[in-house]
Amino acid sequence: MQATVGQRWDAARRAKWTAAVEGVLEEFLALCRIPHQSGHEEAISAYLLERVRSFGLEGRRDENLNVIVDVPATEGLEGRPVVALQAHMDMVVAVDPGRFDPVRDAVHPVIEGDILHTDGRSSLGADNGIGVAAILYALRVRRLPHGPLRVIFTSCEEVGLRGARLLHPEVLRDVRYLINLDGFHADRAVVGCMSGKRETFFHPMSTMQAMPDCVGVEVEINGLRGGHSGEDISAGRCNAIRLMAELLTCVRDSGHRVEIAHIEGGTGANVIPRSCMVRLAVPRGELRELMRRCEEEFCWVTAAYKTAEHAPGFRWEEVDAPRRVWTGQLTDDVLASVLGENNGVYAMSRQFHNVVGASSNLGRIFSDEQKVEINSMTRCESPELERKILHQHARMAETHGFSMGIVGYNAWHQEAKNFLTRAVEETYEGLFHRPIQVTIAPVGLEPAYFHEKAPWLTMITLGADIEDAHSTAERVHIGSLEIMYQLIAGALAKIARQADTKGTKGV
Repeated sequence: MQATVGQRWDAARRAKWTAAVEGVLEEFLALCRIPHQSGHEEAISAYLLERVRSFGLEGRRDENLNVIVDVPATEGLEGRPVVALQAHMDMVVAVDPGRFDPVRDAVHPVIEGDILHTDGRSSLGADNGIGVAAILYALRVRRLPHGPLRVIFTSCEEVGLRGARLLHPEVLRDVRYLINLDGFHADRAVVGCMSGKRETFFHPMSTMQAMPDCVGVEVEINGLRGGHSGEDISAGRCNAIRLMAELLTCVRDSGHRVEIAHIEGGTGANVIPRSCMVRLAVPRGELRELMRRCEEEFCWVTAAYKTAEHAPGFRWEEVDAPRRVWTGQLTDDVLASVLGENNGVYAMSRQFHNVVGASSNLGRIFSDEQKVEINSMTRCESPELERKILHQHARMAETHGFSMGIVGYNAWHQEAKNFLTRAVEETYEGLFHRPIQVTIAPVGLEPAYFHEKAPWLTMITLGADIEDAHSTAERVHIGSLEIMYQLIAGALAKIARQADTKGTKGV
C-alpha cells in the first residue's frame, strides 16, 4: 500500500489487517487524493469509470455523472437474481475555515492504531467513500461467488439524493436485490430510512443607517463539533446558529444596543453548524462592556453542552463600522425565527427502540444585499409527523415575514423480514454468534428513490463504523471494514446459492 502525506502506521499494525481491510483502505486512500465535494464530481466520476475499466469491466456514465457497471456472474451462476451494489461518490466537505479549499485540496488521511481520520483540516469523506472503496476492492479481486451484479455509483447524494433521484428507472429494471453501502454501523442491518425535507426560508433585506458614533465588531462562535444532521442529531451537540441567536437575544434583552449588519453560519442544511459569525454596530463607548457581557452569556448558554462539546470558542474583534444595518423589525424576525424553529430531536420512533423518529436541523444562515436566508433539514419516519413539523415551520415563517420553499424525498419502509435481511443476519451470526441489529436509519438514504422507481426491489443498507460524519472529526474504525466486507460477501453468496429467480421484474 502506498503511503501518503499525513498517514502513520507501522508493520505490526498492518500485519493484523486482512487482505480485505488492506484492499479497501488502498482504494479509499486513492479516492482521498481527488477532491469530490457534492456538486464537483466530474473528476471522481471519471476516475471511477477508468478504475472499473482497468479491472476489465464495461462501465458507463449517464448525464448526471452516475457510473453504472455490469459485472458478469461467476461461472455457473448466470441464472441467479441480479443484485445491485450501490454507494455514492460525493462527500460533505466540513472544513477548518481558511485552511482547506474543498474544490482544490485533497483530503489528508491519518491512520493511528485502528482509527482512520484526517489531519483536522477537513472531513474524511468516509461517508460514502468507504462504501465506494469496498465495491472497488470486490470488483478488483473478484473472489466472491455471485450471480449477475450491477454496480451503481451515484452523484450528489448529499444534496437531496440528486443522483438517485435522476437515475433512469431502466438501470433498476431487472434488479431483484440492492445492497446500499451508506451505513454508519457495522453491526446494523438497515431496512428503512427517514424522509428528508430541505426547507429554505427567505426574508427580504431591510436596512437603515447605523447608529451615530458606532464601532464595528465581528463576533464569532466556533470550535463546535458539528456533525451529521441525522446520525448525530440525538448526541446533544450545540448548534452554532441557534447559540448565536440566544446570545444576541440575551444581550438585547439586557438593554444593550446592538445592530446587525451581516450574519453567516453553517455550511448546509444536512450539517450541524460548527460556527456562526455576525458583524455588529455597537455604541463606541460601550464596546468593552458589551463584549464582556457577550462572553458571560456565551459561558451561560454553552454550560448545558459541556459533555457533548470539547472546546466551544468565542472570538470578537473590532472592524470598520458598518454604514447600513438591519432594521429592528428584521432583527426581531430573524432572531425569533431561529429560536422558534424546531431544532434537534422532535420525537422518537414508534417502531424501533432508541431510534429517532423525527428531527430538524437548522443548518445554515447567511445574509446579502437582497435577503436573509435560512436552510433547514427535517427528517421523519411518518408522513403525519412530517406534516406537523412542516406546518409549524410554515406558521413561524408567515408570522415573521419569511417565504418558504420545500424540496425532498419520502421515507423508505419495507418488510424487515425478507430473504436479503435473513442472508445478512445469518452471515453476521455465523461470524459473531450474536444477532445483528435490524433497524431503520435516522437519515435519508438513496433506497427512498430506488423504491419509487422499482417497488419490487428488496433492499438493505450496510456500512462500517463511522463517527462524526460531516465534521472535521470524522473517523472510521478500521476493523469494521472486515465486518462490512464479510456481510457483503455472505449476502452475495447466499443469494447466489439459494435465491429464487421467480418473480424478478424483467426476467
